[in-house]
Amino acid sequence: MAFTGAMHAQLLSSPGQIHGNVGIDAQYYTNDTLIGAPEVPEKFRMNAFLNLVYTNNNFRAGARYEAYLPGPLLGFDPRFEGQGIPFRYAGYTLGDLDVTAGHFYEQFGNGLILRAYEERALGFDNPLDGFRAKYTLLGGIRLTALVGRQRYFWEMSDGVVKAFDAEASLNQLFPKKDFGKFRLLLGGSFVSRYQGDQEIPNPDDPNKILDIPLNVGSFAGRANLGYGKFQLNGEFAWKINDPNFTNQFIYRPGNATYLSASYATKGLGITLQAKRVENFDYRSDRNESGNALLLNFIPMLNKQHTYTLPATIYPYAVQANGELGWQADVNFTTPKWFRGKYSTLFNLNFSMVNGLDTTRTGDRQGYTSELFTPGRLYYLDGNIEINQKISKKLKLNLMYMYLWVDRNQTQGLGTSPREIASHIAVADLTWKVAKRHTLRMELQTLQTAQELDHIGDRVNGSWLMGMIEYSLSPNFFVSVMDQWAYDNPVAYFQIHYITTTVGYNSGATRIALSYGRQREGIVCIGGVCRQVPASNGLTLSLMSSF
Repeated sequence: MAFTGAMHAQLLSSPGQIHGNVGIDAQYYTNDTLIGAPEVPEKFRMNAFLNLVYTNNNFRAGARYEAYLPGPLLGFDPRFEGQGIPFRYAGYTLGDLDVTAGHFYEQFGNGLILRAYEERALGFDNPLDGFRAKYTLLGGIRLTALVGRQRYFWEMSDGVVKAFDAEASLNQLFPKKDFGKFRLLLGGSFVSRYQGDQEIPNPDDPNKILDIPLNVGSFAGRANLGYGKFQLNGEFAWKINDPNFTNQFIYRPGNATYLSASYATKGLGITLQAKRVENFDYRSDRNESGNALLLNFIPMLNKQHTYTLPATIYPYAVQANGELGWQADVNFTTPKWFRGKYSTLFNLNFSMVNGLDTTRTGDRQGYTSELFTPGRLYYLDGNIEINQKISKKLKLNLMYMYLWVDRNQTQGLGTSPREIASHIAVADLTWKVAKRHTLRMELQTLQTAQELDHIGDRVNGSWLMGMIEYSLSPNFFVSVMDQWAYDNPVAYFQIHYITTTVGYNSGATRIALSYGRQREGIVCIGGVCRQVPASNGLTLSLMSSF
């Protein structure tokens, strides 16, 4: 009663504050059979949300209203259709204790066994609905315990998630002790998914029913070690046998290892990363696939490209059931005495991902695997980016990229190899014409000799892309972009995808109106992807915070 009374007194002491944000993405679709755009009978679709957060001293509460009317935009899961309040919560902080009831997002370590988060551009939202408690002990030990069910569009998952995490910082535990440049953070996690029994036929003998584990537990340990300018981060995770739809209901346990080492000093930054993932697709429902009800997150070790052609034609999607990858990234800034008035920034990046070297066993264990031996090559990306300020008014960014990809494997198009090698070049020039007036010009090309035998595929062959953008800061901008499939083996598909955009910014509000064609492709963020079909029409985008 003392706790309830204290909270009631605090809530009465002030009216509190309300803040949040609102977003609308709406499109009016026009028929365009040339680019393969699917017909939209209702012509208009909208994704919209309103997020409200109330805070009063140590108390907080929030809710998010969402509307996908009359259905979600093309490329988003049609199961989002409808409107309602799929996210609401209340929480309170009392000293070192913090509790939340309702929906919440959470991540343990690097996310190998638990990451609940939202990525609106992907239509990805997997929060937990339940109860969470966080407690800080001795100033340097952080404990988290939670239980809940995941959001499943407008419903909840069948599986119940229980999880615990502990993290300890040596430097915070002993603040008076001088560790010099040494830093150490240790952590450990446990996650369990409970899902009721189901009658699932044995793929080897349909007359028999699989004996499915109801509780699937996973464990992870991590360490973050720092010394001066060096940083080392590592995490290992293990999951008991988890027969599910994505691994064809085999009983082999899963594991994941992630390592990252970095060095940073003035003018130089080096990062080396490696990972090995085996049978580690982890969900709160054993029968789901795609992006639905994912519990964990496998970090992507490939560069997250922002330019249109490398980002959307052949991106890489993480293969959670088996991959071996590594990445090297170097940032280097030339000293002024070397270049002159303006330094040059170089970024060199190389990444490679292979499948695992496996041997089928012919039983419900599925396969055996070699620990460090790479299997089939999935993806290889080597690129260099040069950023140079030429004068007070001119800035140039150049990029070259060599890309090799097994498109069938990385985009889930089939099991047979579909190997593509391409060269991508980008020139991005920004010209400050006058005070507040800026002109940006961008030219991209993707050159490949592969895929010319895949007749009927509109993304085949080589591409050119050009964009020009004028901005009157800080409010107004307008741009025109053209993507041209000039080398498609079918002349009918040598299409121009032209889009014009006008936008306006005012404080925390941004509104943009676009008209034109959207090429079919894939949008990936952090190795999680969604397919984007071709479309043509008028698009409105609005985002505002308050």
